[in-house]
Amino acid sequence: MVAFNAWYYSFSPYIAQFIASNAFARAVMKVLLYPLIGILHLAAMTYNAFSFSHELGVVMAGIIASALIGLVYFSPIAIALLALLKKYRKLTLKKSHFRILVAAWLAVLASVAFSEVLVLSVVAMVSAVMLVLVTLAGVALFAANAVVRKLS
Repeated sequence: MVAFNAWYYSFSPYIAQFIASNAFARAVMKVLLYPLIGILHLAAMTYNAFSFSHELGVVMAGIIASALIGLVYFSPIAIALLALLKKYRKLTLKKSHFRILVAAWLAVLASVAFSEVLVLSVVAMVSAVMLVLVTLAGVALFAANAVVRKLS
């Protein structure tokens, strides 16, 4: 949370001020934030389901939130990019690319566990950030690849 808060609060006050002063931006943000509210509710439910272990609950909630944010917010962008790459550059994602993503995800997850067991707070912070980013990107790319393949 320390890393997330430092990143988020580095820019969010400026964006909030802009949205507050712009009626169109407020309307757009209301629509864009509804899925996020649902995602965060599911993440909270996940955390509660793992209440017997605080650390496991946080990790599982983070995985759920990251995966769903990747699916809802980033897969449309990834679909457009993959479709353009396929059309104009004849490039597609291969199974080997996804194997690398899965291996990276498992390595980061192991790093999270390792840092928790050995109480390495800096490693835990970096690992948690990497887990969020790899989960978010991986789910977006998996979904986008499936959509682009279906459309071809």
